[in-house]
Amino acid sequence: MRIAIMDFQPKEISKADAEMVSELIRNEMANSGSFIIIERVQMGNILKEQGLQQSGCTDISCAVELGKILSANKMLIGTVMNMQGKKIITGRIVDVQSGAVDFSEKGVADSQKEIYTAVIAFTRDLTARIGSGDTNTVKVEKKKKQDETPAELKSSNPYTFPAFGFTGFSLLSFGGGYYYNMKVAAVNSDYSKTSALYKTSTNSAQATALGDKMDAQKKDSDKFSLYRNISYGIGAASLLTSGYFFYRYFAYAPAAGASLEYKKNEIIPLIFSGYSMPGQRNSDRNFFGCGMLMRF
Repeated sequence: MRIAIMDFQPKEISKADAEMVSELIRNEMANSGSFIIIERVQMGNILKEQGLQQSGCTDISCAVELGKILSANKMLIGTVMNMQGKKIITGRIVDVQSGAVDFSEKGVADSQKEIYTAVIAFTRDLTARIGSGDTNTVKVEKKKKQDETPAELKSSNPYTFPAFGFTGFSLLSFGGGYYYNMKVAAVNSDYSKTSALYKTSTNSAQATALGDKMDAQKKDSDKFSLYRNISYGIGAASLLTSGYFFYRYFAYAPAAGASLEYKKNEIIPLIFSGYSMPGQRNSDRNFFGCGMLMRF
């Protein structure tokens, strides 16, 4: 299908901005690979030979006439307007043979910076509707993208390693805590025996040696108690973290190229991620370690 895209007409906006939007739309539609887009320079040369200018063609009848000269199947005409700070892109697809408007499409940018995003959405929806001729195509395509998950995503769950890894780490930490707790119990038992000997000792040299031994045992008891508490604390934190990742493990069902739904929750990313990169699937987990390290 050959499509000619006329320069969009500016309304309360500069001609340069309107031409920029027109060129972006040409580029995006050409990148779709679904159509043959007649280049602007080629259009200009053909129309110049006919003594015409595309900038003066704003109505449907003129678009049909130019489409026949350009041997195009469809013509895209439209406007770029500024309304209360918003940039609104409107376009109509005209069938050259019938002279009828197949359908129209609209894109809205809240600011100058969002024009490119609006152009992408406008072109995507327009391309889908041209390809099928069905006004409901856009809704069908969007639903399809949400429901279908590529095989490579289905076969790879990014939460497998964190879920089982933190569980294993928590078990090791609890094991370390139990080990140091046994050491504390053993040292305290020895301390009790040494204390009993110290109290019954009648030899000053022996009493001094027993007193030094008790001091050493007390220090060992305090040291092992600290290690025990740290190990149990790390084990508890790891167990809670593994619980979160197991939840994500069983709930994992992403759409192609999309971020997970849990990102909509403002609390979870605040706790479990460093930051997120727009448009990158599950990007926040890439910075999980950095985010947790900063919080510790």
